[in-house]
Amino acid sequence: MTPTFLDLKPLRTEPVFWIRRVVILERLDPFEMVNEFSFKRGLNIVFGEEKGSWRDIKASGHGVGKTSLCRLIRYCLGEPHFGRRRVVAAIRQDLPAGWVGAELRVGGQSWTVLRPFAVGPWSRAARDTSVEDLALQRQRVVPYSEFEAALSSALMANMPRKGQVVPGITLTHSHLLPAFTRDQECRLESVWRWRSERSDSETPSLPRPKIDGSRVIRAILGVLDAEELTLQDDLDNCTSAADRLRVQVDTRLNEPRYWVARLNQALLDQGVPGVAQDAGELFSPANRVSSFLGGLRDELKVLESKLEADNRELRSVLARIETREADRRDRVALQGLQSKRGDAAAQYTQDERDVMAKLKALQSGLQTCNYGGIPFRDCGHIDDHLGRLEGSRDVALPVIAQSDQAAASFAADIEAIDKELVEPRARAIALEKRVAEFSAKQRSSERRIEAIERLGRELDRYAGLIAGTEQDAELARLRETLRLEEATQAGLAVKVQGVRSRTTEQFDRVRRLYSAVIAAALSPDYSGEIVVTDDEIEFEIRRKAAIGGEAVESLAVVLADACGLLASVEGAANHPGFVVHDSPREADLGSALYHRFISFMLESHNTLGGENQAPFQYIMTTTTPPPTECNGVIRVHLSDDDDARLLFKRRLGSTPSGLL
Repeated sequence: MTPTFLDLKPLRTEPVFWIRRVVILERLDPFEMVNEFSFKRGLNIVFGEEKGSWRDIKASGHGVGKTSLCRLIRYCLGEPHFGRRRVVAAIRQDLPAGWVGAELRVGGQSWTVLRPFAVGPWSRAARDTSVEDLALQRQRVVPYSEFEAALSSALMANMPRKGQVVPGITLTHSHLLPAFTRDQECRLESVWRWRSERSDSETPSLPRPKIDGSRVIRAILGVLDAEELTLQDDLDNCTSAADRLRVQVDTRLNEPRYWVARLNQALLDQGVPGVAQDAGELFSPANRVSSFLGGLRDELKVLESKLEADNRELRSVLARIETREADRRDRVALQGLQSKRGDAAAQYTQDERDVMAKLKALQSGLQTCNYGGIPFRDCGHIDDHLGRLEGSRDVALPVIAQSDQAAASFAADIEAIDKELVEPRARAIALEKRVAEFSAKQRSSERRIEAIERLGRELDRYAGLIAGTEQDAELARLRETLRLEEATQAGLAVKVQGVRSRTTEQFDRVRRLYSAVIAAALSPDYSGEIVVTDDEIEFEIRRKAAIGGEAVESLAVVLADACGLLASVEGAANHPGFVVHDSPREADLGSALYHRFISFMLESHNTLGGENQAPFQYIMTTTTPPPTECNGVIRVHLSDDDDARLLFKRRLGSTPSGLL
């Protein structure tokens, strides 16, 4: 079956972008080349030839540099890294000043780029020049970002809505390039899976790989309706809103159960006994709390009764104490008066004794009175004065004795009162302590009762919400809002499905092309079908009915890429007409199918203009010898029998060969 059966009507004169030359440099100054490879339009085969035995560590075409060459091409096109981490480390070790350059066509313009292996130097680019001239800066050098902008502009020129086909993301060339340059590590598992974490590529990812990747594939094939995009955005927003409402409804529904558990635990902490949830109405939360509160209130009444009795006794004891303390204060005051009286009499008697002593001293002496001129012993005035003083002393002494007697009596009374007050004072202290304790217990009981009442009310409310006897206005509002949102969602889903199922001319053309590609590449007994579901786009290979298996699924991905590549030549699709497949045979493709596919791509290459005019570029690496008729399109021939035929013309460091 020849590609003319595909009834292609080429409108493009060349791919949106394609590779003309890749150069590996030891250094820029002085300019020293390690290797170079030229590519043409159409089919380009990179063949890693097997020379050794399977026991030979160098054998089977692995480790010669096929994957590294693909990664270098991707690196030149803007990918952040040029290999897996250990491979990058090995390249940087052996080529510390090395660079990789590429001469490309982008949007009808010739570009050349140079990117370093080492970290530090800036990538550079220039228009209409060679790698050699760019390395020596013979032409005007521009920042590498200008090349990326040109590549992005060419890729995104015809994408619907300027690349806004995935919610929250505006697509750039960094998002699209993986779709045309799949990781070998992905092993062609699905049409929408382009990158593997094991490849360390760190290219931008899509939030929902299957859904968003399928949408990007449809946009690339030109079968994503603009109306569907608008409706899908509305549906996505509606779905997100409905999902949020369901979470809110579930939260609102679970909230009563959560609070019932919390409140039951709080009641248990307050001493309210717990019962099984199915214990019946008799032991319902309300009855359980009410019964327990009744007991607490009874205890509180007993406590209040005891407190009142103690307060009455305390008031009585304190009144008795106050009466006797008043008596004691009176006796203390009287005792003080008697003491003052006795002290005054005693002081007067002492003064008289002092005068009498002086007068007697005068009488016993020889002194003479200055006024009377006679000796003091003969003075009658002294005798009279002494007589009067003797009489006063006799009067004062009984007063002193009486005062002392009265003071002693008052002291005895005070002592008796003090003894009498010992017991009531002790009783008062004990009563005051007990009243304080009872008062504290009373306050604690009142607070506990108040807390249990509050917990009980809350428990009744939440239990009512669960049982449906209590209305939750907020839950009702959320449910009604969710009902309306789900109705809108269902309506939008019907509209989206209607638009999606509407067979457009482009979708019908791509579907027929895919079926024709399968028939041409495999056998007329096979056909293909493209199925668009809510989650993904599926490419099926059928033989009267859909067939499965890993090899078939891998082949379906390869042929889907080939379909997109060939659809691009008509200009209706947004595919750039550029694809790199790294060792597709290793994705469990049988050799017969593999050879038929390569032969099909060669016929497409020849029919659509060959290496000078084909409006697509397909680069594939293989370790399986291609059919002999493909020898003319083997652009790179690597081999493990001679280091000079390796990609870097050397074995890199100690890196295991299987990684390269």
